[in-house]
Amino acid sequence: MSTEQRNPITLPATADLSASLFCGVTINTSGQLVLPAAGAPIIGVLYAAGIGGLFQCEVMTIGWGKIKVKYGGTVTALDPLKVASTGKFVTASASDVAAGFQVAVAIKSGSLNDIGEAVLSGGSGAAAVTGVDDIVLGTTAPSAATAVTFAQTTGTKTGVLPNGLFVGQAKRIVQSVAAASPIGTITGAFQTIAGVAATTLALGTAVAVIADFVWVVGAWRLTSAVTGTGSSLS
Repeated sequence: MSTEQRNPITLPATADLSASLFCGVTINTSGQLVLPAAGAPIIGVLYAAGIGGLFQCEVMTIGWGKIKVKYGGTVTALDPLKVASTGKFVTASASDVAAGFQVAVAIKSGSLNDIGEAVLSGGSGAAAVTGVDDIVLGTTAPSAATAVTFAQTTGTKTGVLPNGLFVGQAKRIVQSVAAASPIGTITGAFQTIAGVAATTLALGTAVAVIADFVWVVGAWRLTSAVTGTGSSLS
């Protein structure tokens, strides 16, 4: 049977969360409160924790205005905030914000383990990544914050593709220049379509779309054929 609640809402926890007051919390598939993964979405901030029986807890959710939050590091007022794996609130970088990891805005500056103040702003834990970066391979690294990387390869050059920003992020690699007997490689955490680990994307000698990937847990997994003369993933 469905019910309605106003702030604070009451939910059971899987364990005693009394050491995590004012930290961000989420729920598991059974609807029970748990601490979030780093950068994950939250349903609110733990305000009261039961310590027996069903571990009934009170949670402040979005729309309550200024609330207390526990900081996981140095925070400056107006910083965008995300959660660490402990549920504590830490400053979100620009790439974190682009990836949808921001869940709050700091109202008060503070340091590690301070009880600060923030306004919850939601946060999906995922966002669309758009835009392109057009790089000279060997001079500039491919970006993890764009949907498409155009790589200009002249001679023997290499670059490192950083890890993705969130699970499900798409990435296309295009070789836009292939000159002077090009031997271009992009290294990183890759997987083949079959899920086999790989470390090196060879771009080959063609000006072409080389490959499409999606970020899974820990690797860029191939979602297309690797195209272009001499290109490969190994």
